[in-house]
Formats: sequence, C-alpha cells, structure tokens
Amino acid sequence: MSKIFCFIFTVLFLNAHGVEYDIFVLKKHNEYRDKHNVPHLKLDKRLSEECADYAKQCTTQHESEYSTSNGKYSENLCTHKESRGSCEAEWYRESFYYNYERPRISNTTRSFTAMIWKSSTHLGVGVSKTDGETITVVRYRPPGNIYGQFIKNVPPPNKSNKIKVSLLLSLIIWSGATILESFLQDVALVSQSRSTVKKIRKLGAAFLI
Repeated sequence: MSKIFCFIFTVLFLNAHGVEYDIFVLKKHNEYRDKHNVPHLKLDKRLSEECADYAKQCTTQHESEYSTSNGKYSENLCTHKESRGSCEAEWYRESFYYNYERPRISNTTRSFTAMIWKSSTHLGVGVSKTDGETITVVRYRPPGNIYGQFIKNVPPPNKSNKIKVSLLLSLIIWSGATILESFLQDVALVSQSRSTVKKIRKLGAAFLI
C-alpha cells in the first residue's frame, strides 16, 4: 500500500514540477521579458538536467546556495511553499530597486537582471522537494550579469507598462482623497479637508504626466 502511495505521489509531483513545470517557468519568464521588449528564451534540455541535479544536491545538503558557474551560466535560486509563479514574481519584484540610470550588478537585483538579460537565449529548470518546501534552480545561457553590459541588456520596461502603473497609482490616490474628504467632513473639518484633498489629488494627477 505504501509503495502505491509513493508511486502516486511521485507521478503527481512530476506532473506539477516536471516537464510541464519547465514550460510554465519558461512562459512566466517570457511574459516578464515582454515587458522590457527583449527576446524570448528557449528551453535547454541539457541545462535543465544540470539544474535538476543541483536542486537535488541542495535538498540533500539542506541548503540552497549559488553554484560555481565559472562563467558558463547565470543562475537564480528560489525556495518556496507557495503556488506556481511565486519564484518569478519574487525575482521580478527586485526591479523596483534597479536603477536604470546607473545600472550595475547588485545582490538586491541580481535575480531580476539575470531573468531579463537580453543576450541570454536559453534557460534550464530544475526542481526538488523536501520537508514541504520546493527548491527551484534556473540557469541562463549565455550568462548574464556581466560587468559593463547592463545598459544594453537590461532595458527599462516599455511605456505602455509605465502608463498602466501610473494610471493605477493615480486611481488609488484619487480614491483615497475622496475617502479622506468624506471622513474629514464627518468630523467637522471641512475647510481643512478641502485644502488637503486638493494637494492629494494634485499628487495623483502628477502620475498621469
């Protein structure tokens, strides 16, 4: 009975984190790369095998550290308990800390820049699970995060995405101003509220410029 259970679990795990998971990771990467108008990546089977071996090594040793690539590839690691897409979202969140005017490699943004790196053409995906956690290893070839090449390989997001973000921020601020106005009026601070609301709405309008 236990063997049957283990077999079923293995099949389910492979369906969730095997070849289909490779394709899912590739799809998420290319969605984020589209935001920066850089070419799509393609799956590299051999690179994925290397990633899988390293992911298993990480779970065996109960630690996840960047491997020694010797300039052969760049690499992203992620340990998570969440649903699919959590790793890619986590890496892309680093973009909020990236300075496009003074581009450079940084521990704060290295995962984001590796994922977006324009000159990288292929990626490999490996995954291993232990103690309720999943370790995902993604490697890119040719390698990214090369000193002196950030300007041409990590372009800023296209304007349409900036407009969407600006509209969202403006809407949030404008809605907040309306709620604040209503609240201040309820506490008999109408004259002060109008001045405050005007300032907040002016800030919201600034995001549309």
